[in-house]
Amino acid sequence: MIYLDLPSFTIDFSSIRLEKTVPGIFLKCLQQRVWLKTMDKIKVGILGFGSFAERRLVPGFSRCERAEIVAVTKRDAGKARERAGHFNIPNAYSYDDKQSFFQTPGMEAVFVASANNAHAADAIECLKAGKHVIVEKPMAMNAAECERMIAAAREHGRELMVAQCLRYNKTVGHVKGLVASGQLGSPVTGKCDFHSDGRRSTRTWKYDLNVAGGGAAFDLGVHVVDTMRFITGLAIKQARCSVLPRARGPNGVDDVATFLLDFDGEFIATCESSFRTKRNLLLEIFGEKGYVRAFDWNENLRKVRVETEIDEKFSRYEVENGDMYAAEIDDFCRCIAGEIPNPVPGDEGLVNQRVIDLVNQRQ
Repeated sequence: MIYLDLPSFTIDFSSIRLEKTVPGIFLKCLQQRVWLKTMDKIKVGILGFGSFAERRLVPGFSRCERAEIVAVTKRDAGKARERAGHFNIPNAYSYDDKQSFFQTPGMEAVFVASANNAHAADAIECLKAGKHVIVEKPMAMNAAECERMIAAAREHGRELMVAQCLRYNKTVGHVKGLVASGQLGSPVTGKCDFHSDGRRSTRTWKYDLNVAGGGAAFDLGVHVVDTMRFITGLAIKQARCSVLPRARGPNGVDDVATFLLDFDGEFIATCESSFRTKRNLLLEIFGEKGYVRAFDWNENLRKVRVETEIDEKFSRYEVENGDMYAAEIDDFCRCIAGEIPNPVPGDEGLVNQRVIDLVNQRQ
């Protein structure tokens, strides 16, 4: 992306041979007769600057075109300043000093990346402060919290987007395109698995019900449920789940959660998440005319092996995933700028939340 420090202007080139008079870098803009204007990056703060933000969001912001990080918070103000300095972020605050955070010059939006049990309160506080919000998944601890967040966004006239980043995964987009094109025929069954050995994770809070809200379902299951909804574009009519361990302590979470989803029409799918097993990532859609299968489908910035069989013709090829976090952030900015509707509004997060909440209703 090239940024120009020029005043806005418009020119009618309908009678001019563009290829002979205009430098190539402006050709597309001029052919469409659009305004050429200075594009300022939207200034975003990150509320909860932990390991996820450092590993995923910082690279995503560095690769995106429309936004920049201008402030971060951590529980310890000194650590916030140290990590902000490491990444050349100009402002850093204690997590508890949100009022100073909100007063960061020029900051229009906040990426809420705090602990799951703080998502609702943090998002609502940001919205009240007049900031647009993108909130990490799961949207909240339960559906009731999601509803309060949606109401706050509506009351304060700000955008609330849920960070379902896998909607920006190119493999997911490729599978969605195959379904939408009708090449597979009417979809019949689907499977979406996300297994990741939780015992290898440093995020021990994932096993604390009071902090995480749930286990594998809240961390991984929300992704696979949303991915199946996004690919098919169908509404869920009924959802059921089975979980392990069968007996849990008062603060225990699910290690394994398998959802059986009945969608509108003649389509059913299983969506499985697991902390107990080795890493396994599988995405399949079977239609009446063929199928598509993707292995390690959700890996960021990786090539993914895809297999299809359509009308009895088998193919194997690769899809290269770009940075889904960068794409997600850019769409959030387009939404704020009024260029597109909110791509993942709070209502979408609420649908996913109602499904994953089932793991706690079984206790």
